[in-house]
Amino acid sequence: MKMIQAIIKPFKLDDVKEALKSVGVTGMTVSEVKAAVISRFPLPMKNNNKAIENLKSTAIFNMAQDKIMKIQVKEGRMLTMNEQMNIHRKYKTLINEILKKSGKVMKMSELKSAVKARLTPSPKYNSSNK
Repeated sequence: MKMIQAIIKPFKLDDVKEALKSVGVTGMTVSEVKAAVISRFPLPMKNNNKAIENLKSTAIFNMAQDKIMKIQVKEGRMLTMNEQMNIHRKYKTLINEILKKSGKVMKMSELKSAVKARLTPSPKYNSSNK
């Protein structure tokens, strides 16, 4: 099984589906993503909070979708809606905790690294390694 991720324009979706069907692809997950703009210039305060919330939502969605895709490819099956929602909830809680603890706005790469560090189990201390 292979995982393919593509960003296509909505009006091309039917053509892509037909082309994939013709080569034997039977299932796919399609998500609609709204545009997010990252500005280098400071935004007025009322818009700044909204921009941060949009970026946080995008981060949660992207990281959760990556995890869902990896599980589906590894297990060779589609996850149920409840399984997918549980993964989204887990990432939302985790990202909110990280941002609250850091107390600052983080770059997407910093946030991904922090999430990865939190999800990676720490090595257990083994008393026989003295």
